[in-house]
Amino acid sequence: MTGALPGPAEDLLRWCLTAGVRLSEAAERAGALAAAIAADWPDAHGQEWSERAGRAGRDLDAAAADAGRLAHTLDAPDDDGTALGRALLQALGGAARSAPHHGDGPQLGGTDGAHTDDERGVRLPELPG
Repeated sequence: MTGALPGPAEDLLRWCLTAGVRLSEAAERAGALAAAIAADWPDAHGQEWSERAGRAGRDLDAAAADAGRLAHTLDAPDDDGTALGRALLQALGGAARSAPHHGDGPQLGGTDGAHTDDERGVRLPELPG
């Protein structure tokens, strides 16, 4: 940190750095969980749950990288005062686009007007058979 940021912006930078570290730690734990599931549950169901845990770990790792990029943008010198707003919009937009869709329950469109998928109607959650 350069120390050039005023109070609230410096707090946001510190929060981004802390969030990045904690997300990275959680990603490592999810990866270890995926490996443990694969080792302890060697059938198709175990493979499926191992893949889910691994996907969660990758998503957490991507969120940690986003937090690091946001912190870098916040810490960069900014002459016109727009870097903070741009960085926040990019981070929020990226988070909204990367939200996983697993096909359970209704899927609502966002405010960006993007087409969600070709399925129609409400999907009711079901227990695995």
